[in-house]
Amino acid sequence: MSSDGKVALVHNGTLHNTAEIRAQLPKDCKQQSSTDSEVLVQWIAHHYRDTGNLKTAVERALSTCDGTWGLVVATPDSPDSVVVACNGSPLVFGSEAGVTYIASEPQALSKYTNNFAALRDGEVGVIDANGPSLQEWSGRILHVHDTAQDKSSPGEAYGTWTLQEIYQQPEAVGRALAFGARLG
Repeated sequence: MSSDGKVALVHNGTLHNTAEIRAQLPKDCKQQSSTDSEVLVQWIAHHYRDTGNLKTAVERALSTCDGTWGLVVATPDSPDSVVVACNGSPLVFGSEAGVTYIASEPQALSKYTNNFAALRDGEVGVIDANGPSLQEWSGRILHVHDTAQDKSSPGEAYGTWTLQEIYQQPEAVGRALAFGARLG
């Protein structure tokens, strides 16, 4: 939660330029920790104070960030909607009977719905009572189709989750390096 209580954040990922962003925060910004997630929520709140629009604030804040994120951002000023964004970390949403669920992987939703979609890197959107509205950073609108997905667990294609993770390591390392990770 931001120090002014105006922005809440769930962040799955790593922000690589935390120190640079922290240096740009207003001096009156009170931080309770030194985590990248807290710096990010304060940074989004800073832009929210300037714009009054949470989606615009998220886009502006993320345009200066280096790293990975799967974000869900909320404000008490708009209690019926959240902003979601994805870059290098997984984020999926699903709906069933007028309820939308958000998680980092489809299996977390399987108890509630088989209708889900994954955000792609660079997508940002708003999920509200009318459902999801997504667009790329460039502003191109993305159409979301509420389609039932295969009910089998992705791990079943490999026999176990462990084997799936082993076989997907080269792809995972490639994605990490593409988003600024460093090997050392």
